[in-house]
Amino acid sequence: MLNCTKCMQPIGNVEPVLALNRRWHPGCFVCEECNCNLVDKPFTSKLNAPYCETCFAAKHRPVCEKCSEPIDSDQKYAVIGGKPHHATCFICEVCQKSLYGGKYASKNGRITCLAHR
Repeated sequence: MLNCTKCMQPIGNVEPVLALNRRWHPGCFVCEECNCNLVDKPFTSKLNAPYCETCFAAKHRPVCEKCSEPIDSDQKYAVIGGKPHHATCFICEVCQKSLYGGKYASKNGRITCLAHR
């Protein structure tokens, strides 16, 4: 008899959830952080633990220094002074020109294009 990954009890006659190369009781396949049920919902994993998208973003994704929003894995970003910025948030504080992929100046925590340094 196969056991559930979460509770380690036998799966029994219920249809198991097959996820992360493991078997779970439907009631045991929950977010590691908030315990919301993940059956038929999008989820992400870290170290073989399932997370709902909201909890994963809050716990594991970098957060943009400028807008305080998580940076999704498919988004471009720059790390300036050890702090991540969305590509769209990495702009000159004077003229709002995009600085992503270009040269910039940083002084006293202020980021500008070279024209406004």
